[in-house]
Amino acid sequence: MEIPELTAAPSPTQPATDSLELGSDDFLQLLVTQLTNQDPLEPTSNEDLLRQLSAIRDIDLSTSLADSLKTLIGNERFSAAPSLIGSFINTKPTSEGEPGASGVVIGVQYNDDGNAILELATGETVPLGDIQSIKTAEHAAEALIGRTVSGLDRSDPDELKEISGVVTGFKNEDNRIKLELDTGQQIDLADILGVTG
Repeated sequence: MEIPELTAAPSPTQPATDSLELGSDDFLQLLVTQLTNQDPLEPTSNEDLLRQLSAIRDIDLSTSLADSLKTLIGNERFSAAPSLIGSFINTKPTSEGEPGASGVVIGVQYNDDGNAILELATGETVPLGDIQSIKTAEHAAEALIGRTVSGLDRSDPDELKEISGVVTGFKNEDNRIKLELDTGQQIDLADILGVTG
């Protein structure tokens, strides 16, 4: 005679199922089981039955609302992040107290969780949630007047070099903001690598 293999029952700290979430179908099944096994001499009152059905309906509506809100938030992220392209952003300081990233947003990518990651002209990438301030390119350029910036000089496409200087003004050429430096050079706002002073 062969003895079947015994398996251990789940411990109190180990859930018996993979998911502990109960939905309205689970509660409806419990209600049907309760009605099927009720004492025929003392059946459940109509008021109790309506109360339980109402509770099941509330659970179903709450679940639907939560799912709809998740979808709405996801859609909002997809539409909000691309609207930042061309804006100048600053991020929160790091946990070590160092200044956060700053630069012109040139692109958006999404990670596996659907969270937006902004690509800056400096080459850095920052999560959408780390943004501390957003400025239009013109406002950012205006805020840089009098400050020392460093960035890429693209005047000679064959030779990229880094330049720096104090911003004395700016102009908008074909929707590209060009900063005028005290050295007589110009630099695109999108090519700024650092700001001091």
